[in-house]
Amino acid sequence: MHAAGIGHTDTWSVWPPVESGHHLNKRGGTRTAKRVGTRDHGGFVMSEQAVLLGGWTAYHKLSAKDQAVFDLALKGFVGVQYQPFEVSTQVVAGTNYRFKCKTTVPLPNPIHGEAVVQIFQSLDGSAHITSITPI
Repeated sequence: MHAAGIGHTDTWSVWPPVESGHHLNKRGGTRTAKRVGTRDHGGFVMSEQAVLLGGWTAYHKLSAKDQAVFDLALKGFVGVQYQPFEVSTQVVAGTNYRFKCKTTVPLPNPIHGEAVVQIFQSLDGSAHITSITPI
C-alpha cells in the first residue's frame, strides 16, 4: 500500500506509520511495529519494517535465544539428529517457532535431509515440539 499525502512513493508495510513499540488498532486488530530503519519524510519518521502481531516473520539466522529454545524443546530427543539453520517466529500467547533443520538418520549409511521442526514456547518459558515436517 502506498502512503499518500506526504509527497513520496515508498511502499510501507503499515499505514499509518508507527514508531517502535507503539500500537494501533484497525478493524479490531493490534499491530506492533519494530523499528529496523527509519526515514524522515517531511517531519514524519516512519518504520521501514513492521512485525504484524500474529504473523510469521521471514526466515532468518538463529540468535542465541532461538538456539536455546530449540535445545530446550529437543532435550532428551533421540533418533533423528536435527541441526537448525534458519528460524521464523510468530508471537501468540507465547511464541511459535519454525526451525528449518538439516537432518541425519544415524545409520551405518546415514540418511541426510531437511525438515521443519515447529516448537511452541509458552509464556512460562517451557517449550515443546508441536510438529516435524520433512521438506
